[in-house]
Amino acid sequence: MRKVLLVFGLAVLLLIPSLVRAGTFEDVKDNHWAYKSVESLAEKGIVKGIPKNNKLYFEGSKYMTRYEFAVA
Repeated sequence: MRKVLLVFGLAVLLLIPSLVRAGTFEDVKDNHWAYKSVESLAEKGIVKGIPKNNKLYFEGSKYMTRYEFAVA
């Protein structure tokens, strides 16, 4: 029983990194030039993202409103 739990625990630890997505936003890939800056802003709580279909999007190609700029 103990070996089964140990093997299960190791399997979970090995699989977790592959299940976690590298970035916060679906539309900002890790090879994008602004990836590090966008992730940094998200970590600091400055940008939240736009929820769509249970995923977060940054939508960096859209114009920012005055209200969004004031909040940031």
